[in-house]
Amino acid sequence: MPLGFITFTAAGRMIVAVTDGRPDPIDGPRGYYSYCGSYTFDGARLVTRVDGSSDPRLRDAPQVRGAHFDGDRLILRLLDGFPDVDRVVRDLTWDRIT
Repeated sequence: MPLGFITFTAAGRMIVAVTDGRPDPIDGPRGYYSYCGSYTFDGARLVTRVDGSSDPRLRDAPQVRGAHFDGDRLILRLLDGFPDVDRVVRDLTWDRIT
């Protein structure tokens, strides 16, 4: 199960970091990725213009996610901009920590 955090500032900046959350992976190294940049959110789409990333390919195109809230949860769906990924629907659910 993935484990990570995502932070948005009122100034229009964001950062996300995600890793393999298994306590003791036995079948290879632990996967990890992160990126940051400026973002816009129109109530349905989150668009990030990546200016720093663990994977330089993420800077090739804006990262576009469908986005909606369910209470204190933010659900993001990959729409466009992630290179070399089969178009499999992937939802990431982020719980707000207060």
